[in-house]
Amino acid sequence: MQRESPAVERSESEHAIRIAHREQAGGVGHRGVVARATTSHESPTPQRSRTALTVVVGLLVAWNLVGNLAVPDAWYVPTNLAVAGALVAVAWWAGLRAREVGLSRGTVTQGVRWGGVVAAAVLVVVALGTLVPFAADAYTDERVDVDGAGLAFYALVRIPFGTVVLEEVAFRGILLALLVRVLAGRPTRVDVTDPGSTTPTAPHDTTDEDPTAGGLARARRWLGLRRLTRRWEPGDEAQAAHPSEALGDAAGSASPAVLWQATWVSSVLFGLWHIVPSIPAARGNVYVGATVEDPLGLVAIVAAAVATTTVAGLVFCWLRLRSGSLLAPMIAHVATNSGSFTVAWLLAS
Repeated sequence: MQRESPAVERSESEHAIRIAHREQAGGVGHRGVVARATTSHESPTPQRSRTALTVVVGLLVAWNLVGNLAVPDAWYVPTNLAVAGALVAVAWWAGLRAREVGLSRGTVTQGVRWGGVVAAAVLVVVALGTLVPFAADAYTDERVDVDGAGLAFYALVRIPFGTVVLEEVAFRGILLALLVRVLAGRPTRVDVTDPGSTTPTAPHDTTDEDPTAGGLARARRWLGLRRLTRRWEPGDEAQAAHPSEALGDAAGSASPAVLWQATWVSSVLFGLWHIVPSIPAARGNVYVGATVEDPLGLVAIVAAAVATTTVAGLVFCWLRLRSGSLLAPMIAHVATNSGSFTVAWLLAS
């Protein structure tokens, strides 16, 4: 067979590249779907992810101090929502997609289902805690000295929108996704037909595609997710064609070690986030309030708060990855905080 001249081969190669670029910028992809134009925030660089991670951590540290020490209590909900909005803006600039932070519409059902089951279990545990003398004493708190309207405000407004939205968006959404991207090195587009493949594919429709889907199979094995994703993948029209939909993009192309590291870092930061608020919270608790005046007692209380919330962060991260939705840890978080507040209020009444 006669070999084409180098000029002809180069011309054909350039023609193929032009076609691929037209498809990526708005032409018809290989599945016959019209692709949208690729913008800068959809093609994140490793440096941009690292910069965004630094900005997010710095903003959380600054707000942890300012919000707890300087902002009036009446501004707690609106200011925390504003900070959550600022974090979302950073995430958009970094190129994070809704599925990466657990906000894909395709996983709403799973998030509500998993969150509801865990929330029910949490409420049972909280209720049973009132039967244990030591645990029941821990519910004696000055913060529950409110009327019925105050209870409704705390349980239905302040905790869900002032506390949970910010903490879940920050730690189980944006921070977790950025940590995975940074620890994994760089986002890699892989063959979506093979979850275990790390071979780059030709440009095609990027409308609903995960830029870091390569390590899904390994993440499934590590978290025991294979059965769950198999249940939802075949023929479920409510799910996207992408096999990572049931898990969410936070798993990305990360190895199990990277996913584990990101989970731990996010959870430890979540524990450290509670250092400042744990001190006034302990002072308001009748059971441990006197201990705060002793330096060693204060250290012990703060250490216990950090350890407890770190473990809670690990559970919430697992729930986020298991369900593929940020709604799951949000619902469980609201049940934990609002349920505990309501039980403490009932006991005080």
